[in-house]
Amino acid sequence: MIKQLVTLTIFVLTLNSQASADLWLGQLDFEDFRVEAVHDGKPVFPDFDARDKWARKFRTRLRSGVENGTNFAGHYALIEIGCGTSCRHAYVTDLISGKVFNFPYGGEEHYEMNLVYYPWSSLVHVQWRSQRDAVYSTEGEFLAQCIAQDLEWNGTNFNVLREKSFETKGYCN
Repeated sequence: MIKQLVTLTIFVLTLNSQASADLWLGQLDFEDFRVEAVHDGKPVFPDFDARDKWARKFRTRLRSGVENGTNFAGHYALIEIGCGTSCRHAYVTDLISGKVFNFPYGGEEHYEMNLVYYPWSSLVHVQWRSQRDAVYSTEGEFLAQCIAQDLEWNGTNFNVLREKSFETKGYCN
């Protein structure tokens, strides 16, 4: 009886860990989106009085992100800013020109947003919960509908290369 219980427990744990791991299965490889070089020179700051005036209310966080240097796609700073519990939005700043770009997702519409990116790659993995409100199964278990995407930065926009949605018990991240 104990052996059967242990076997059943291992099976259930494997299923749960596999459900979590499925999020990352099939994602594109950062290595396939390598950029030629990573900028390590002096960064140019956004022009909050003219071109980037629309981003002025986040100027302190954006300047801080620019000061930290390249963290994305060779010469960009991808800057994440919290907006409350499990809420986040992001901006991309070109460290050569100083120009600020919006990240296409964020805020409460993309609750629990999580980003994975590297200085040497133009690929971003992003995932979020599609609805902020809790949904419960007939057994009373919390269920969340999650979205995962692979995005490629082309210097002005993000293009969706792959998308996967899945349901999980608990958080998407």
